[in-house]
Amino acid sequence: MAQGHMIPMVDIAKLLASRHGVLVTIVTTPVNAARFKSPLDRAINELRLPITVVQLRFPCSEAGLPENCECVDLLPSVASLAGIFRAAALMEPQVETLFQTLNPPPSCIVSDFCLPYTNRDEFQSCASSDHEYFVVPGFPGGIELTREQLPLQSKKPGDDLGKAESEAESEAYGVIVNSFEEMEAEYLKEFKEAKQGRVWCVGPVSLTKRFELDDLERGNSSSSVRVDQCLSWLDDKECNSAIYICLGSICNLSSAQLIELALGLEASEKVFVWVVKEIEKTKELLEWMADEKFEERVSPRGMVIRGWAPQCRGSIGDVAYVCGSILQREANR
Repeated sequence: MAQGHMIPMVDIAKLLASRHGVLVTIVTTPVNAARFKSPLDRAINELRLPITVVQLRFPCSEAGLPENCECVDLLPSVASLAGIFRAAALMEPQVETLFQTLNPPPSCIVSDFCLPYTNRDEFQSCASSDHEYFVVPGFPGGIELTREQLPLQSKKPGDDLGKAESEAESEAYGVIVNSFEEMEAEYLKEFKEAKQGRVWCVGPVSLTKRFELDDLERGNSSSSVRVDQCLSWLDDKECNSAIYICLGSICNLSSAQLIELALGLEASEKVFVWVVKEIEKTKELLEWMADEKFEERVSPRGMVIRGWAPQCRGSIGDVAYVCGSILQREANR
């Protein structure tokens, strides 16, 4: 339902299927299946990996979503995010029926936390106000957050969905993490203690790729700039000179903050590539860029790309992005 979830899930499926005697079934929806068809076809037909893809109907209309709105980046607005979770919850009968008919029956279920009915820690609020800072309990480093900054923390009807997801996580046998111990050892130690040691780092799972095309054809990789054009532009820059910015499908920054980021990049006089998703959340930013002729002002040292951009080049030095992109970067060092 989100590219940052689906991409590593597909990589994990390939990783498991490469082990002798393991049959893998990927359960997804039609839109998401189409996005990953090419890399999965190569894995199945050329690498002979025993992977089966099962498509289940995503109940968009029942959840108040537009038809075919099966992924976070297709939402008309961030306000519709709860609809994605409602639709996922409504898929429970389909999933249960599928599990009953799979032959051989599944011996292990690797499930996204968004699907709590595949297993069930109640999430208690740590602060009385959405804007009040609190020290995250049990975390090294004295990290302070507000409730507003908590990822996917719903403050509207539908909070029970988050509760169900937390319960499912607490009842699961363990957790697999798309990371590696050297990257965040201190936090991993705390996480393992909280989960009685049943935490396994298997990342970066993007290292499982066998074909260069997989990076270009997985997920929603449409772009306003051709891949070869972007790579050529990066290759012309000095080593470690460019900043790569990608804030993911769900960005909690306001339009004013995004515009401030743009002005900061301009004032820095640094080389940069900024990947901006064309979604409702960034509409005001993109309109501001057009009105203010921002791209012309920062050319040729700055490039704004609508959609997706490669990042595996030696000219990329500094980064500002979400965890999935960090892992992708580390995997290609």
